[in-house]
Amino acid sequence: METMSPNHRPEMTLLSPDFTPRPGWGGRLSAWFKAEGRTVLLRLLILAGIPVLVAPLLNRSEKLLTPVASPAPRLSPIIVVPVPAGDGITHAVRLALYEYLALQPVSLAMEPDQFLFAETWLTRHIGIVDPSSGQEIHFPHDLLAAAILRAQRLSPQERAAWSRYVR
Repeated sequence: METMSPNHRPEMTLLSPDFTPRPGWGGRLSAWFKAEGRTVLLRLLILAGIPVLVAPLLNRSEKLLTPVASPAPRLSPIIVVPVPAGDGITHAVRLALYEYLALQPVSLAMEPDQFLFAETWLTRHIGIVDPSSGQEIHFPHDLLAAAILRAQRLSPQERAAWSRYVR
């Protein structure tokens, strides 16, 4: 018989199955990711990051290469007409309408009866009855445009009534 030392224990072997990763897709994916995945993930992040970093640089260089167009001359939103000695509000309204029509990029065609209506409508809406000599009258573009629009929308009966006052 063998004597055993008190510190030595016999090796015990338990009978149990060996656990290995399953052969399914989860086990294969886990093994692949441990071996190759970090490298692939890093490469994808680099490829996704390149456009994010380069886009602002390209945008800045595009602005530098694109010629800057000079802004179109803006029309004054008000037409100022001085009233000469001996003339009244109707003459000032007529001058403002002529100037406004000349400033338009597209010709606004108006018949004489429509022009007379626009003059009369503006005279009533400008709020000045008897201007003094040398007084400057301010005509907003919105008011001039409204007068022309109303004149162009006259019905045939209204135009016939206004045409009586035109020579």
